[in-house]
Amino acid sequence: MNPVAGPNQNPGLASERRRPAIGAAWVAGLFSAVIAGVLLWTSLPLVSPADSPALIQLQTQLAAEPQNELLKTRLRETDLKVRQQYFRDLDRIRSGAYLLLGGLAVLLIALRLAALGKTMPERLPPRTDLKAAEHTAQTVRTVIVAAALALIVAAVLISLRPLPVIPAAPLVAPASVTIPVSTLRPAPASPTPAAGTVTQPVPVSQPIDPAEFQRNWPQFRGPASSGISTLDELPGAVDGKTGEGILWNVPVPLPGHNSPIVWGDRVFLSGATASEREIFCFEAGSGKLLWRHPADNIPGGGRKVETVMEDTGYAAPTMATDGRRVFAIFANGDVVAADLEGKRVWSLSLGVPENHYGHSSSLLVNQNLLIVQFDQGSSGDGKAKLMALDCATGNKVWTVDRESGCSWASPIMTEICGPGQVIACANPWVMAYDVTSGKELWRINCLGGEIAPTPVYADGLIYATNQGSALVALRPDGRGDVSSTHIVWKSEDDLPDICSPLSNGKQIWTLMTYGTFTCYQAKNGKKLYTRELDLEFNASPSLTGGRLLLISLEGKMLWLDAGTEFKELSRGDLGEKCKTSPAFSPGRMFIRTTTHLLAVKMTKATSTP
Repeated sequence: MNPVAGPNQNPGLASERRRPAIGAAWVAGLFSAVIAGVLLWTSLPLVSPADSPALIQLQTQLAAEPQNELLKTRLRETDLKVRQQYFRDLDRIRSGAYLLLGGLAVLLIALRLAALGKTMPERLPPRTDLKAAEHTAQTVRTVIVAAALALIVAAVLISLRPLPVIPAAPLVAPASVTIPVSTLRPAPASPTPAAGTVTQPVPVSQPIDPAEFQRNWPQFRGPASSGISTLDELPGAVDGKTGEGILWNVPVPLPGHNSPIVWGDRVFLSGATASEREIFCFEAGSGKLLWRHPADNIPGGGRKVETVMEDTGYAAPTMATDGRRVFAIFANGDVVAADLEGKRVWSLSLGVPENHYGHSSSLLVNQNLLIVQFDQGSSGDGKAKLMALDCATGNKVWTVDRESGCSWASPIMTEICGPGQVIACANPWVMAYDVTSGKELWRINCLGGEIAPTPVYADGLIYATNQGSALVALRPDGRGDVSSTHIVWKSEDDLPDICSPLSNGKQIWTLMTYGTFTCYQAKNGKKLYTRELDLEFNASPSLTGGRLLLISLEGKMLWLDAGTEFKELSRGDLGEKCKTSPAFSPGRMFIRTTTHLLAVKMTKATSTP
């Protein structure tokens, strides 16, 4: 007989109460231990693609044999595989961290319930034993809380463990030799104006007619920088090998990864090598090369870029036009303006940017201002700039220092030909500037890595993204740092590293280099579908005639329904490799392939393409 237990006590009752909680604690503890072990095993060997031994070996070989095409192909393929595996591992680590935190939460709750069960007798013990019982219970609680906190801290440290930042190639398939920043020639020193100050007289050029601007394709991804054509036109069958659907196909004299722009009956491109830089003008109707303007004899310019990534090249940024002049910027920081007849209007040198991939941010026009995003160097060194030049004279209207370092995304406007905001992305910020003064309006900390996709503005929201960070929908009505208040939604799945997003205000589509195509609801970020296309892409998606257009690296054209479900409508084949986005004008779609410019016949969208 138990001398302590009274007639109403049951010594085994407390154990019965605690048994389920103890069992749950064991299960949660084992689960958490297994997840923690898997996380440690997965994360510790995680290596940035930039530090991959296989890539480094191929880069070293290519440096010794720069003309070896087989090595270049192997490098591209290896780089792509390494990147894909890196982000798969990154996703597994993130998911595992969430599972670990959940397991630890269950463990903590179970241990707490077990402790409560132990300290709840059927009746109060004698007063002489009460203090001892309370002391014991307090000790148990302290041990449980300390253990749980230690496990939670460990889980948080694992989930927040700093991972190497993956380089994202700016415009084309990621690859090629890593170039130390120290080998690049810095920009020449010059007085830096205070942020937002006017450094030259008010521009004297005449403003653009907004209707005329929107009728053309004057800059990267069109008048709204959106990739959307307002023309209700589609092509028929397209076969570049037989010429079906192709109006004309002409060679481009110099290489470049910039996309075509169009004004009226003229199509413009730029091209460059290490020693030559030119602007080209083609007749839209026939493809005839009307003129070529060499970008030489630039005051303070003409500097040689020590080296650039082959897949970026010396003429990656897309040109821009205000309908009176065309503007081009090259890898060495030279900016040139020519009139529509090919005569020099003005030129200037911004200096060779410190950019380990090469400069690729495209130019932007708003009324009488040419906007240049000249990000370079490292965060906080004061070398990155955003500037506005007078379209007529090239004078600097305002220049703003940016806290970011290198980036490869292009700036956009929230209004076409209006007093809107200039939006510019670079790790980790999306920032907005007043277009008339350069004054910073707001900023949001929401991105990471080396930003290449250009943001897009649709139906009152800004969508920005980059692989390794997030796809975010942002409200552009803030002031100051609004990181905690103006993110409408975010998604961390299927993020592009090169291709810019596309949105019609109802849906938003993203396209990864290795072919993952995803559709979200624009208002809330709900994922509608994801498809693996088994193709590789650098060209950003476009929308015309109510249909989505994707162009692969091999020149395959995919026409998709622009609804909420994935539906492939037809395919075409350019017969040539393509890394650039198309341009649209009435009756024609212009596409730059690796070596040619071609025009695809477009007709009213009365049937399926």
